Amino acid sequence: MKVIDGVLQIRATNPRTNRRPFIAASRLELPIPLQATVRLRSEAGGVAGIAWREQGQDDFPRNQVVSFHCAASQESTQHTVKLPARGTVIHLRLLLPPAGADVTHIEVLDDKQDSIKAWQFDARGEIP
Repeated sequence: MKVIDGVLQIRATNPRTNRRPFIAASRLELPIPLQATVRLRSEAGGVAGIAWREQGQDDFPRNQVVSFHCAASQESTQHTVKLPARGTVIHLRLLLPPAGADVTHIEVLDDKQDSIKAWQFDARGEIP
């Protein structure tokens, strides 16, 4: 994982395994209802998704993931998904297509479309 010119490049560490690459944010306190917007590029395409943990949960339940399809492309595309969480969200995972992706922006919005939390990747190579 590295940042180049404001793009977080994430690649599979071992493409022969079934482990999808992901990035995570923890120590959150996100109210519900929520939606997430992700801007990314995936040269190989595939299924991506967002998983979450709610307050009081020790692990990510299998049914707490929303998947979306990423077309293979040289251009970034924006994906917006509603997260049907039932309680305060404390941990998010952005699950990427199997080969990885280039991420430029992640944002979590409330039901009024106000930004609650956003991540952009700094040109100096720093991840907030």
